[in-house]
Amino acid sequence: DLERQHEEVMKSQDVLARQQEEVLEQQALQIASLDNSSKSVDRLVETAVPVPLGLPIPTPPPGLCEPGVDLTEPVCQESQLPCTFTISDSQSRAASQATIFPGCLLFANASQELFKYCNDGETSRVVTASTCDDDPSFDAMLSAFLSHNGSCRLVGCVNDNGPNCPNPWNGTGRDTRATLTFTVAPSACVYIVQQPAVLRFGNNTETLTLTSAGIGPTTPTTSTTSTTTLATISSTSTTVAGTTTTTTTTTTTTPATSRTTTTAASTTTTTATTTTAAASTTTTTGTCRQHPASCLDIFQSAPASKDGVYTLKIRDLDGNVQDVDLFCDMRNGGWTLVGQIQGRFLIFEDWLRTYRNETELKTPSITSNMWASIPAVDLAVNCASEIRFSNGDVTSYVRWQMDVERQLSTWWNHRAGFQTIRAATGHQVQVYDQNGASETCWQNTYGIMKEQSHGGSYPAATYNDIGFTRGGDLCMAVGVQPASSTRYDDFWQSGNGYDAPTSDTDWPNANYGGIPMVSVWLK
Repeated sequence: DLERQHEEVMKSQDVLARQQEEVLEQQALQIASLDNSSKSVDRLVETAVPVPLGLPIPTPPPGLCEPGVDLTEPVCQESQLPCTFTISDSQSRAASQATIFPGCLLFANASQELFKYCNDGETSRVVTASTCDDDPSFDAMLSAFLSHNGSCRLVGCVNDNGPNCPNPWNGTGRDTRATLTFTVAPSACVYIVQQPAVLRFGNNTETLTLTSAGIGPTTPTTSTTSTTTLATISSTSTTVAGTTTTTTTTTTTTPATSRTTTTAASTTTTTATTTTAAASTTTTTGTCRQHPASCLDIFQSAPASKDGVYTLKIRDLDGNVQDVDLFCDMRNGGWTLVGQIQGRFLIFEDWLRTYRNETELKTPSITSNMWASIPAVDLAVNCASEIRFSNGDVTSYVRWQMDVERQLSTWWNHRAGFQTIRAATGHQVQVYDQNGASETCWQNTYGIMKEQSHGGSYPAATYNDIGFTRGGDLCMAVGVQPASSTRYDDFWQSGNGYDAPTSDTDWPNANYGGIPMVSVWLK
């Protein structure tokens, strides 16, 4: 009877949530109508780029990363940095809703402005786009799309991460500045999209600044874990602008069962029987301060890298950086294995926040009656944008973009308590499976399930903002405390918070109260 009453309450809450969504949509349409009828005046654009200003410059013909919309300002080349753009308050400079970029969720999609950076240099550059130098009058969001070798990839999506700016916030209330860092190879370009976080267009201007830094030279070293039958080593040294770069290439022939690990100090670590390039790149959604911090770091610099174990630099919650061997899924673009679980455990303080059985994370296969994790909060907040649950052979999975408002202080922080987490603003997110099917779910800045009787499960994507669960959908979560009336951080577990697959074939999971068996990945 209690379960039936619970289901009835869930249905009622769902109806109320849909009604609320309809009201909000009507309000948004009214605001958009008012904005469209308002008149705005273009302001002069101040820029450090030595190119005459005038009408917006059209992009190249439409393609994978060439949307055919107008650029707000001239293209910023690496040789012209720093570039200073003015984000306008004129809606006439904004891209239309029909031509905006897809991929970065939670953008209001009403007033995008488009900027472009291209690396005309000979080396990869770590580029930062930010509004750190201004106290913006509206809540700006930034996203970036990398265009290279005929492909287009979302490489960052941020909002309200101003605390990562190097200079202090001079405004009042929440720091609404945005800063986004990404790596750009020679001849590659990045489209930078800016827009307010609400449907209303900005009522003032602000400054978007582009700067870059180089990636230092590295010296790879090679070690093997098996008998070596033949090794050939060659070394070359070049000097550029007073800096000497030494590249050592080691080709090793080993038995078929051996494993060769190639480590590029401070930048790249590759496990394979082939040589890895010395230079590395990274994609970040915040300030990723160590490299290689993820499998994506390595994949960006060496796209031909194979699946295997790579040594990554993991930063824990105390700021300590440690070399950790983790499995990388390179076939799917550089996913880092950060956690695995099979069973029910009391892990609300430790799951994905501490080291536990981390040697299990050298293989995607899931060990029975065990959980394993690394402290993955820094990786999730500063060095990645997507999360994925998978089965042991990665033939079934769901993936979604993590909440753009996540912070080190909030993400997967069960200690914040039920009341605080319940009060967090919920955001819709599109969850995709291995076949491309998708479903709209909900998450928040904590990445934790809100429903009090579900134990504060995380990572979590729930089927409504209240934090309810149901079987057979793509919204999933990992339970962090066994069924019990005992409260931890004011959460208790009825059993319904275990909304995850229970085996390699239970995808999507048939019910929301089983024993979880999943791997957790970040990219």
